[in-house]
Amino acid sequence: MDKCYVLVIGVCMSCLSVSMGHAQTKVSLEFQAYPTGLISGVRISWPSDAQAQWHVRVGYNWIRHGSAGVHEDERGGGVGATLGYEYLLARDQHGKGLFAGVRCDVWRNIIQWTDRINRADEVSGTTRLVVVQPTVSAGWLLPLGSSWFWVPSLSFGFEKKCADTRCTYRAGGYPAGGHSVGQVIEQGFFTLSKV
Repeated sequence: MDKCYVLVIGVCMSCLSVSMGHAQTKVSLEFQAYPTGLISGVRISWPSDAQAQWHVRVGYNWIRHGSAGVHEDERGGGVGATLGYEYLLARDQHGKGLFAGVRCDVWRNIIQWTDRINRADEVSGTTRLVVVQPTVSAGWLLPLGSSWFWVPSLSFGFEKKCADTRCTYRAGGYPAGGHSVGQVIEQGFFTLSKV
């Protein structure tokens, strides 16, 4: 599992270094909420053409499954990375636009769990997992002045969890809502440019 995780981080960092050579690179802080947790991260996007962009994200996944997981109580978190692609479906004369995208997150989570809570035979433990989450998303790009932007978004994904030698797919999918706020930077100099 750790080799796969290192490979994904390596690919994301390679994409990050390539992105710094493009004009109109966007750097943003991203926040997402889903039914059993929160994700925060730093995202870097760069255009592949006038209508599309690639992005990478490095972040932290704060998890509070409670009784929605395998055990009676599950809490934890982990670091991860994302590689994604977005296509601008429509844009008006002010730069506002609707987009759709796909991405894949890889998280290295540590979960503290407890069963038979408040009983004499209470048991607890720790599970280390790698979670892979392919996701589809849609959002609205809203320019804020000449170089800042805000992006509210909704996404829906599935996950595959691997702990030790066992891997499971989560039945059904999970929704998430989020937003990012960022700034467009110009190639090499990190000076402001127009969206």
